[in-house]
Amino acid sequence: MRGLTLIQPWASAIAMGLKTIETRSWRTPYRGRLLIHAGKKNADPTKPVEFDCPLGVIVAVADLMDVVPIVDKLPFLGVDARAEDHTRCAMVDSEFEPCVRVWTFGVVAGNPCWWSSEGTQDVPWGDFTPGRYAWLLKNTQALLEPLRSYSCPECQGLGKRAFRLDTRSDRPCQSCNGKGQRQVRGALGLWTASPDLTAAVMRSDLAVPDPR
Repeated sequence: MRGLTLIQPWASAIAMGLKTIETRSWRTPYRGRLLIHAGKKNADPTKPVEFDCPLGVIVAVADLMDVVPIVDKLPFLGVDARAEDHTRCAMVDSEFEPCVRVWTFGVVAGNPCWWSSEGTQDVPWGDFTPGRYAWLLKNTQALLEPLRSYSCPECQGLGKRAFRLDTRSDRPCQSCNGKGQRQVRGALGLWTASPDLTAAVMRSDLAVPDPR
C-alpha cells in the first residue's frame, strides 16, 4: 500500500472530510488505496484550528481515483474531437461561492462537450494555481486511533521511501529486511507502507468522516 505525507492541518482535514482534493506540483501514475500520513510539523503552529492535528501518525486511508491538471479555462478541443480524446481537468469556479469543479470531456449524442462534477469546498485547503495537479480522493476513512509510524533508515539508504509501524521493537523493516534488499519500488513522491503497517491499518477501527 502506498502513502502520502502532508503537514498539518491538511492531513487531518482529509481525515475529517473537509478536503477531498490534494494539490501537488507533480503527478503520479499510481491509483488505489492511499494512506494519509501527518508529518512532524504544522504549517503554522500559531494559527489555531478547530480540530486535533496529531503529528507523525497515519490519520486516514482513501482511494486515489485520478490525478488531473489544474487549469484556469477549459481547453478548446475542436469540433472534430472524438470520444477517445476524453480528458479531465480541475478548475476553480468563482462565479458564486468559490468551489472546485472537475470537468470531463466526452462526446454526447455525437457532440463533443464538457460537463462538470458538483463543486467541492476545497479552495481553502489547496493551491489551485494553474499548472499544478489535483489528486482526487474518494472513500476516505479516518482512523479512530491514529497509528504512529516512522521512515525506515535502511530503505532511505536504498534510495526509496518506506514507512513502518512504530512498535519500538528491534525487528528489521519488512520492506527491506534490514539488509538492503529492495523488495518494492515506490512510485515517485509516494512512500511504501511496510506489511506490518499495512496490516495494522487494516485492523484499525475506521469511520467515514462527516464534514458537517
